[in-house]
Amino acid sequence: MAMTSAGRTAVLCGMAALLTSCSGEPSASDISKALNGAIQAEQNQLKGLTAGLTAELPGDANPLTKMMSIEVTNLEKIGCKESGEKAYVCDVRYTVKGGLFGDDGRSMAAPIRMVNASDGWVASAR
Repeated sequence: MAMTSAGRTAVLCGMAALLTSCSGEPSASDISKALNGAIQAEQNQLKGLTAGLTAELPGDANPLTKMMSIEVTNLEKIGCKESGEKAYVCDVRYTVKGGLFGDDGRSMAAPIRMVNASDGWVASAR
């Protein structure tokens, strides 16, 4: 069966949209998830290091509990550039809430290096 001109155009547009969405760079959601995952890992490490110091305190009386409860919200990806194999440096704007940043949070902008690891995107210090 012959494909009409409109049918070919629809197929080409669909393929272009699919290729654009698979550009390889991380999405804003990927970056937010990676940053919050890194924060959570740091919080868990700090909790382990201070467990002996705070063991006698109930959770709501532990001053570290509130200080360590931070998260990245409202992340906006401005753009990304390749930075080696499976890596990008992405300029982002976001809000950090909780801990020393307070409930209202603080707006920040920074470049974040993202690496596509075997288990998904991770924020990298290098």
